[in-house]
This record gives sequence, structure tokens and C-alpha cells, in this order.
Amino acid sequence: MLAVPDWSRVLRKPPKSVAAGMTPGYSARRIPGGVAPWHARGVGRPDLTDAGIVAAAGAAALLTISRNDPAYVVSLAFSTVMLSLLGLLLRLATTTFRAAYAEQRRARALGRVDPAALAQRAVRDERARLSAELDACIRTSLWSIRQELAGVSVDDDGRERARRIHFRAREATTELRRQLGLLRADEAAPRDAAVAPPAPGLSRRTVTLAAVVAVVAVLENWGYYSTGEYDTPAFSPAWSLPLTALAAATIVGWRAAPVTAAATLAALLVVPPLTVGVMVGSGAWMVATVGCLTWAPASRGVRDVRALLAVAALAGAVVWSRVHDDPENAAMCALLVTVAWVTGSVVGWNRRRQQTAARRAAALQADLDAARDEAVQGERLGVARELHDVVSHAVGVVAMQAAAAEVSWPSKPAVALRAFETIDRVVGEALAELDRLLPDGGPAGRGHDLAALVERIRATGTTVRLTVHEVEAEHADPIVYRVVQEGLTNAVRHAPSAAVDVLVEAVGDVVRVRVSDDGPGPGESGCEGFGLVGLAERVSLRGGTFSTGPGPDARGYVVEATIPAQRASVT
Repeated sequence: MLAVPDWSRVLRKPPKSVAAGMTPGYSARRIPGGVAPWHARGVGRPDLTDAGIVAAAGAAALLTISRNDPAYVVSLAFSTVMLSLLGLLLRLATTTFRAAYAEQRRARALGRVDPAALAQRAVRDERARLSAELDACIRTSLWSIRQELAGVSVDDDGRERARRIHFRAREATTELRRQLGLLRADEAAPRDAAVAPPAPGLSRRTVTLAAVVAVVAVLENWGYYSTGEYDTPAFSPAWSLPLTALAAATIVGWRAAPVTAAATLAALLVVPPLTVGVMVGSGAWMVATVGCLTWAPASRGVRDVRALLAVAALAGAVVWSRVHDDPENAAMCALLVTVAWVTGSVVGWNRRRQQTAARRAAALQADLDAARDEAVQGERLGVARELHDVVSHAVGVVAMQAAAAEVSWPSKPAVALRAFETIDRVVGEALAELDRLLPDGGPAGRGHDLAALVERIRATGTTVRLTVHEVEAEHADPIVYRVVQEGLTNAVRHAPSAAVDVLVEAVGDVVRVRVSDDGPGPGESGCEGFGLVGLAERVSLRGGTFSTGPGPDARGYVVEATIPAQRASVT
């Protein structure tokens, strides 16, 4: 059976024992992935498990301490404290081991994630989200235009109907600009830089702790001296009490400078007795000070030579000073210092493992986040380009046809009805394009009819001349189609009375596209918007060139692109 030491004698005389290195924060709040790094943790809040450990320690002390002990209450309290410390230390070692193991598992799990598969899932989710958003705004605007056309006939007030359609077109344009701004908003957003944990330093709590421990050490040793417990001339109140207070106060450096504090305490325990024959008093202060200053350097591991030497020096100083002053308790002091050293080393090793795994997991997570964000941003930009191409063109045609219908009604009802039919057809095609765009990635995989596109623009009253050489006009490459579409849409908006020439030809290994008008030029037609910017990006990704600018003699506007022929539909 384990023998219980005579704690009453230890306390009647100056306590000769050293606590087993309890560290503040032993019961830190549980956080995902484990506990926080040792240098970033503060004093934790005890929980029910800690309370259970203390209760179990008290029960064990009740069973082992004899009621015949003249200092029963003191012995019971001291035994409870010591057993509680041992239990809490074991819990801390177990908790940090589990935290390190959990972090290593997380790192291994992240290492098994395929960035490409993650990016694909993210893109699918983003498509679904964008589809829902577009249903709530863009599609709604287009459907409202079609609803205005329901039941149109020569007996209706076509002029009022045309005004409402024109208003709906403006609403759709405003919503389109808002959506394009949102889709491109994150394109240049900077990433948040990782914030390093603050370096440990002196805190008000630590300074207060040091002051309290120093005061307790002075009062306790004065009490021992006053009651005659010290029967050695080595204890001189004039020298021993200040030295004891100074030794106890070295706990102030247990976080900010544990190596220096441990070395200082070792020197205070050894140098005065050897030089001037004055001892440093014992007492309960050693539970906190020696325990923390053994624990903290030991937690740095054997690779930190300075910390290792400081712990060895402190352990030797504590054991030597107790052998010199109180041989009966030297073995107990050695045991407690050893416990503090071993548990500090184990907990420090666990936390270093956790930090290493956490850094690896953070690096893997950053790579996965980068792959996911790049894929999602690419999808958003792709949707922005397609959305502009599809909706901007449709809304431009709708506005032009609505204006034509308003002017023609009622003198030319047949012309107005044809304009309404064109609006209905264009809106229907735009809705179909949006359905193909989301959620399955858009119409990039099929050809487009250039002739039909030109006919829709001609229906607005714009003169368009289409020239195609060695390219299938009915199944043009999607990017070729988009360049022509954007050029025609710009011409209709900014130069409505101008004639437009469209040239699409295969020249060697590229398809050349040129859309030019004879309007007033860029000085009066406005600056580039999302459409031209998106086209430039898309053509560049295909390895082609894209340029815009005024035509000859600064008249008109020219949109020109060259696209590698290996991806274009060339006959």
C-alpha cells in the first residue's frame, strides 16, 4: 500500500515539497481541432471534469489521512491539493495528446482531398446558387417582358404596351448591371493575411500572481520564524525574507522568459547559502513558482539546449537546497520536480506535434481553398461574360423594337406587331440561353447561327452587311459568335443610325472577326463596359488577340479579334 507522507509535519515546519508543475490553462475551453498552442493560451476556466478530479482527490485524501493526526484539517487540505494537481496534470497530458492526434488526422484527411474534385463540387454549388439568383432577377425581368406581349392585337393600345416593354427593358438593364457588378466584385479582392499569434509577455494577471505568491512566501516564512520552526542561524529575517520574496516572485517570468526565470531561481536557491550562509525560506510558494518554472522550460523540448540546462540547474538547486536544509523531505521534492519535468515535457511534445500538424493542415487547407476559389471565381467570371452576352444583346434588341412599335402604332399596326413578334422571339431565345447557361455550364459547347443573329439586328432597322469566308455561318464558334454579337449590340446602342459591316473569315491558322460601323466614333459612344472586357479575357484565354477602337479618320468604331482556328468551326 502506498505510504502517505506526514503532511502535518511538513506544514508545521517549513514545507519541504515542491508542487508537480501545474500550469495555468490546464482546463482551457475546448475548441475545434484541439487546444490552442501553448504560447497563445491564457488561464482556462475549470469545467465539470476538473471539479470531478478535485472531488476524487478529496475523497482519496479522506480515506488515507488518519483522523488521529493532530493537524488533520491541514493535512487533508494539503493532500487534496497535491492529488488534485497530479490528476489535473494527467488530464492535461491526455487532452494535449488527443488534440495532437486529432490535428494529425485532420491533416491526413486534408491530404487525401483531391483539389480538382473539390473545385468541381464548388463549381456545381456555385452554379446552383447563381441559377437561383438569376431566377429571382434576370429571368423574372425577361418573363415580365413576355407577359406584356400576352394577347397583343391590333385592337389594343400598342403604344402603351410598347412603353411598358421599354420600361421593363430598362429594369432588366439595371438588374443586369447590378448582377455583373456582383459577379466581378471578388475578382481583385485581396486574401486575408494569416495573423501570427501574439508572443507571450507580461500580463497584469501574471504580475498579480507573482505579487500574491511573494506576499504569501513572506508571511508564511515570518510565521515559521515567529513560532520557532526555524532552528538554524542560516535563516536571518533581514536577509532570508527579502530573498524568499524575490525567489517566489520569479514566477513572473514563467511565460515571458521561463529560461531566465528558472536560472534566476536556481541561483537564488544556491548562491546565498554558499556565499553568505543565508538560506531561502521554504513554503507553499514553491508549489507555484518551482512548479511553473520547471514546467515551462521543460515543455520546450530537449532540442532547446538553454531550456534543458535551465531545468537541470533548477532541479539540482531545489534538491540540493532541500538536502542542505531539510533532508527528510528531499526525496519528496525530487519526486515532485521530476513529475513537473516529465509532464511538462510530455505536454510540450504533444503541443509541438499539434502545431506541426496544424501548420501542415493550414497549408493543405490554403491550397484547397485556392483551388476552390480559383474555380469558383472562374465560374463567376464565365457566367458574367455569358450573362452579359445573352441578356445585354436581348435587352438592346427589345428596347429598339419597343421604340419602333411605339412609333409605328397606330398608323402601321402590322409593323408594330412584327416588332412585338421579334421581341417575343428574342426574349424566348434569351431565356433558352439562360437555361443552357445554368446549371450545366452554358452554351460554350455548341455552335451559333450568325445569319439569324444578323437578321434579328436588321429587324431593328439597322443596316448590317455580313461577309463570311471559309466559316460556317450556321454553326460558328461560340467565341466568334460572341464577338459579332457584342459588336452589333454596341453599334445598335451607341450608333443606332449607323451601318455595320461584319467580316468573319479564316486566314491561315486563325479566324479573323471584324465588326465596324460608320457612326460618330468612341468619343461620343461611351467607354468599354463588361461585354468588351469579358470578350478580351475570353479571347486571351483561347490564345487569340482582341482590340477595339475608332475606325479610319476617327470615325465609327471597330471591334476586331483573331481566334486560333484549331478550336473554331472552319470548313
